[in-house]
Amino acid sequence: MKIRTYMLAGIAVMAACACSGGGSASTTTLTGQFDGEAPGQVQISLPSAGIDTTVGVTNGQFTFRVPTDKATVGLVKAGSAAARFIPDGTQLTFRFNGNDEPKVTSNKPATSLQVQYDAVRKATTDLQLSYQKLFSAARKQGKEEVLDSLSDAFSAENRKLFLDVLEKNKDNALGLFAIEGVRYDVSDEELSALIGGLSPELAASESLVALKKGLDARQATAVGKKFTDFTVGEQKFSDFAGKGKYLLVDFWASWCGPCKREVPFIKAVYDKYHQDTFDVLSIAVWERSVQDTERAAKELGITWNQIVDAKDIPTTIYGIEGIPHIMLIGPDGTILARDLRGEGIEAEVSKHVKPVK
Repeated sequence: MKIRTYMLAGIAVMAACACSGGGSASTTTLTGQFDGEAPGQVQISLPSAGIDTTVGVTNGQFTFRVPTDKATVGLVKAGSAAARFIPDGTQLTFRFNGNDEPKVTSNKPATSLQVQYDAVRKATTDLQLSYQKLFSAARKQGKEEVLDSLSDAFSAENRKLFLDVLEKNKDNALGLFAIEGVRYDVSDEELSALIGGLSPELAASESLVALKKGLDARQATAVGKKFTDFTVGEQKFSDFAGKGKYLLVDFWASWCGPCKREVPFIKAVYDKYHQDTFDVLSIAVWERSVQDTERAAKELGITWNQIVDAKDIPTTIYGIEGIPHIMLIGPDGTILARDLRGEGIEAEVSKHVKPVK
């Protein structure tokens, strides 16, 4: 595919340059210029250095110095316009020209991590837009059958793009950006190995520590492991799971469109298989209110058991990063399957339970 050749060639050049970036200066100078009307001040934050301050703008310009730290990302904001930056030891200039994101340049573009960061972000955006056009064209032509193959192709290109960047940036913020970009296109085992290959300083970053907690949670509740109990109000998960029957568990929310689209599949399975050996439980997470859950459940025809207002209690325990998340638990409490969808729900249930006659 032409787009893949073009995009990946560009990324290879950018990644090769990025590994030598960062500069040697102990501070990074930030300068700003406003083409039009300038505000009285800008906000600059760099959490790793404990910086969250305002800087005055004089004659449409500002200057500020921050500690150089190639493993972190900061933010410069003026009204609705904002730009992220990597304090790489070069002089970074922010050109505010009326857009929501000002253009950032470096006085040493050949070695600037900031320049590479912006180039990678543009490449990923271009890749996404290209596939959005392909998806849109396929839908207009009624070629629904090609959507899965397009999705697989996008995932493959996205994966390679970010892995190429990560390979040469294991000790700087580009590596963090690459991990975030590839995390949904690799298995948990691969993701864990990628994180393990980063520099200790990068692996200790706040975002990766949180990511590793999710990985650990999913490993502890993986297929083949016993379920982990939790309590919401006066209800315990163990009131339903591990009670001598197969239990289909749906983590969902009333505001979640994909969650609602799975309900008819779950209802069909419930109607066909509900008996002494099989039941269904819906668990509402990340909800706005109990009333929203109850209203949506009534509208969708959810008549089986429910746990409402679970917030993030079960999603933290099970390392769930997105909903719907549907799992099947065996009679003894062993997790038999996770992340079931659509027709795959009945396909899994039918392996263990016979339909009601």
